[in-house]
Amino acid sequence: MLPRLIGIVCLSGLVVFGTAGATLDAAGEPGGLTVLAPEQVTAGEAATVTVTGAGERVEVTVAGSLGTTTFPRETAGGTVAVEIPAKLTRIAGLTTIFAVSDGEVAVEEVRIVPGEVASVQTIVGARSIVADADDVAMAVALPVDIWGNAVADGTSIDFFRVHPDGESETTPREVDDLLAFTDLFSGTVAGRNAVWSRLADVQSITADLDEVAGPPLPFSLGLAEPEGSSHVADGRALLHVRTGPLADAFGNVLADGTAVDFRWEGPDGSGSARALTIAGQAETWIQSPARPGTVTIAARSKGVEAASTLTVATTAALETFPAQASLQGGILTVHVGPARAEDGALLPDGAVVTVSAGDIEGEGFLEDGEAVLTLAVGDLDPAQVRVDLLGAAVSVAVEQEASS
Repeated sequence: MLPRLIGIVCLSGLVVFGTAGATLDAAGEPGGLTVLAPEQVTAGEAATVTVTGAGERVEVTVAGSLGTTTFPRETAGGTVAVEIPAKLTRIAGLTTIFAVSDGEVAVEEVRIVPGEVASVQTIVGARSIVADADDVAMAVALPVDIWGNAVADGTSIDFFRVHPDGESETTPREVDDLLAFTDLFSGTVAGRNAVWSRLADVQSITADLDEVAGPPLPFSLGLAEPEGSSHVADGRALLHVRTGPLADAFGNVLADGTAVDFRWEGPDGSGSARALTIAGQAETWIQSPARPGTVTIAARSKGVEAASTLTVATTAALETFPAQASLQGGILTVHVGPARAEDGALLPDGAVVTVSAGDIEGEGFLEDGEAVLTLAVGDLDPAQVRVDLLGAAVSVAVEQEASS
């Protein structure tokens, strides 16, 4: 192996070169100048180097990770001891000592080694994995001394992990290229893992690893109402729909906030809504149609459909209702109400009332159970008109009134 050539700029501005352990005179021939230095020094500790064979003055330059520092000294009989302060040895690595005197150059190398471990940092990534016994994350430990130097390669360090079910494990590893690492394989129980590492008596802060439920199995869908409840097609009542618990193949309930998309088809057309799970279940409220018929409801979450659709039959809010019609001067007036449900309560405000007289139609809305509609029918002289309200229809005879 060829010797490593090292260069340094002295205080005098002179650039000098040399190889570790060598001494050269001004002519490039071996000289008598010598640097005696320890082979290694612990980071952050002072070191003493001794120069022999020098003239009356010598320049000792320390070149390392923190830059270069030169110490001019006078010798006693050609010998001088120079203390390298601790602030110049804080960074681990190779430090080179140059001595220059009377045109001669001596070079020596000192290896700065890490001190005792002072802190350990544990990093986990990814921060969440699927609890399917197939996913994996990684824990990385970074042990350093008080100056931030990584500990020596081959140093043993232990990783600790506590699983969501309380089971714990310890995995020994060795530091390699500044760090140590270990794989964290998923189990089948969702929850939070605690992960940390320890070297000697120094322990890191705990890092979290979440194991989350996988995609749900097909889930149930039903009404969150007492069994046997009736559903009236009044355009106002609400159908309370709820999923069963969403859980994966290992029984892990999906996390709160999982989106569930509801879809439905009914007499009034189609609709959709999105809800988020709480304690594994999602629910929504669907407005009852204004006409009797069947409402079919489906749900989907994370690409998985409910095990079956939900079918809800809605019945007419009423069978009949009072209405009167009169015609005067080409104006048809229809009075509806008071319209009441089967339980005797007035039908809700806003219920749509439709009147048909031949090809002429008009629309109005209930208010306090009643509605009054007027239609311009011109020369049309209907004897009967049809009135529709929430799926019920009545035929009303038209009374003729003399024009005033």
